[in-house]
Amino acid sequence: MIALGQFLFRFRDGIFPLLILVGLLVARPHYSFGSLASDWLVDFAGLALILAGQTWIRVLEAEMTEPRWALILGVGLILLAAYLGVRVLKKQGVLRP
Repeated sequence: MIALGQFLFRFRDGIFPLLILVGLLVARPHYSFGSLASDWLVDFAGLALILAGQTWIRVLEAEMTEPRWALILGVGLILLAAYLGVRVLKKQGVLRP
């Protein structure tokens, strides 16, 4: 078990992006809990949790000053908008899943 863990840790930068890519190519999109509204709610809640976690990690790493907070929140909002935009385009059939 330790050998497997050491292997995965050593090659994590190559293995896990590959696994994520395979998962994205194989998985078929569907609505969470059967409706578009609940799907958007689940997407928003997940992204808000990710953004909150990343912000908390940054707070624990060092004292934050105002410009850093603005940068972290700004980048987070840009990533959120890009993610939601891609999701909408996929559901409308503009992008292939």
